[in-house]
Amino acid sequence: MKRLPDELDATSAPSGAAQLKREQHLIVTSHAIARFRSRIDPHMTEPEARAYLEEQWMRAHRVKTLASGVEQWRGPKPLRMRMRVHRGALITVLPSSDTWRAPRGTIAPWQREPKEARAANPAAGRREEEETGLAAAGSALRPEDLVHAKFAKFGERVERALDVIRRAAEIGGVGVSFSGGKDSTVSLDLVRRVLPDAPAAFFDSGAELDGTREMVDALGAETVHPRLTMLDMARYAGWWGYVAPVDPDCEFDAKQVLINDPCETFVVKRRLRVMVHGVRSEESHARSMHVASRGELYRGRDGTWYCMPLARWSLADVWAYIASRGLRYHRVYDVLSAAGIPRESQRVSGALGERGSGFGRHAALRLAEPETWRRLAVEFPALSLW
Repeated sequence: MKRLPDELDATSAPSGAAQLKREQHLIVTSHAIARFRSRIDPHMTEPEARAYLEEQWMRAHRVKTLASGVEQWRGPKPLRMRMRVHRGALITVLPSSDTWRAPRGTIAPWQREPKEARAANPAAGRREEEETGLAAAGSALRPEDLVHAKFAKFGERVERALDVIRRAAEIGGVGVSFSGGKDSTVSLDLVRRVLPDAPAAFFDSGAELDGTREMVDALGAETVHPRLTMLDMARYAGWWGYVAPVDPDCEFDAKQVLINDPCETFVVKRRLRVMVHGVRSEESHARSMHVASRGELYRGRDGTWYCMPLARWSLADVWAYIASRGLRYHRVYDVLSAAGIPRESQRVSGALGERGSGFGRHAALRLAEPETWRRLAVEFPALSLW
């Protein structure tokens, strides 16, 4: 591929991104390569990263042209790349979600000027920080979270959640299903405000993020092992490209094996009457219908009571509670936030899942914990497609 010489003046570059792409003239900035290596694959060499970005560029399509004249392009799957073409045939590339939507008044990571440009105009850089309110870059928490925590409606939801837990405590022993994510972290804190010694259970699928195990240890949750792990089922049935399956036609009920059965074991062992889950109706239509028909506290067919104190909470409520209480949260949220992935698309769950690719779980794993992803991709090569 031809590349513009370093001494080429910006004014002599082809005019417009379409002509630039057609003639295959390109300069990949050091800023783009550094961002790509730090956020996607730190083990990739600089020449390899440059070659990969050039390939992404040649397969990209234009999304829109900004008022400033800078053009934004989007790369192909499986790894979406946002590319910003500057005057002088320079591009910067940042990884992103292909469904990213910037909150009003904020600037997306790929919409910012490169580091070199901000250094040349420090006043603009300071103004950007003031406009976005992102002084703590890389943190999942935002300044507006503490503001949201002061709203009267938020206080009412917290009190309602505590009241539901008190009603559950009157039924009998209460336990918490803990996954390491933000919702279960908030649920556990709410329960322990009412019942300080309430036990929590973490159902280990056998393919968990390292950060999840850190959260389990930090919050004192009890690990419950299922009779079959996700890895056992994947190897037996040949999921995700496993090369030596025992029975490729075999089917497993992953939810029953990994969640329902271990939950029953935990309830019997601890002699509990109520299990608390961090389910929010906002997350899906199915959960919304479930909450509407069952309510926040109901008795299941197995005789166990189920409590959902966050049933009517919003995503903003959850983060406001974490910020106002100073709770520890999963470190993967910081990684995903730094990569520009919106809160609505951030998920913390097992490294493998029955529908993991559909929810972007494997792509998030590759971004958040590359070593874990590499280790699993060796055994399950189909993961490399995400």
